[in-house]
Amino acid sequence: MDQIAASCRRSWLAPGRYQLHGRYQGELIGPRGLKWRLACAETPDQPFAASAMIAGRAAAWSDIDLDFEVPAGNCRAQYVSLDLDARMPSEQFLNGTVWFDDMSIQRRAGASRD
Repeated sequence: MDQIAASCRRSWLAPGRYQLHGRYQGELIGPRGLKWRLACAETPDQPFAASAMIAGRAAAWSDIDLDFEVPAGNCRAQYVSLDLDARMPSEQFLNGTVWFDDMSIQRRAGASRD
């Protein structure tokens, strides 16, 4: 099933290990939630990393961390997207508000510099 992107951004990360980090707060009501995903621009429908699902209520600011590795081959640019993780049309219903803050992608210590 096609994903519904709430947000999508293109990046140009060199191959290596990284961490996406940020904070979120809010409430989402629905059968599924949101996930941060990363995919090579050449294969946008095949994510190479995905976060845990963000769903329900987060009354206090909660951390989101996603460790991932950009593949060495055929991945010069990437899409970083926040998607509704619906598996079928009946799971596309979502209500609520969520805020994200301090979002960043940092190279992990010990990662090679290609």
